[in-house]
Amino acid sequence: MRLLDRETFFEPCRAQLPQRWVTTFGGLHYYRKMSRSYSLFSRWAPAILMIVAIFLFSSIPARQLPRFGLLDVWVKKGGHALGYGFLAVAFWHGFKWDRKLVWLALLLSMLYATTDELHQSLVPRRHPSPIDVWIDSAGAAIALVICAWVRKSARKSTSTKGST
Repeated sequence: MRLLDRETFFEPCRAQLPQRWVTTFGGLHYYRKMSRSYSLFSRWAPAILMIVAIFLFSSIPARQLPRFGLLDVWVKKGGHALGYGFLAVAFWHGFKWDRKLVWLALLLSMLYATTDELHQSLVPRRHPSPIDVWIDSAGAAIALVICAWVRKSARKSTSTKGST
């Protein structure tokens, strides 16, 4: 069985491109460029969605926030930690899970937590709180540690299955 070379493999895709793209952009080069940009979008889409979600939640005026009775503080602060934990993991996903850049994912989460508290100062009856920044940062750090541990465990179990 003959393996296909790149030209033969991409020929159906190239045939569907408008002729001016094939001649202007070199066809296959343009197709590869499009797939790279899709890959970039798919890596960073979770982080962008989390940023938008956090922004929208922090835009809610204090009067419209739900009350959870005795658990109000725990639910709201837990939501802060959980949201920023997801954001930190989404940032790390954007960095292709590079272990050398996990600190940058944490730093970006902390920076966004700080700007989010400044944003809350502009929302009626909300106020910025350094304690919230600390809780957000702790949630991000804990989520990154758990995620790194899970990824390491998964790599170990995969390598032991392959060797037996």
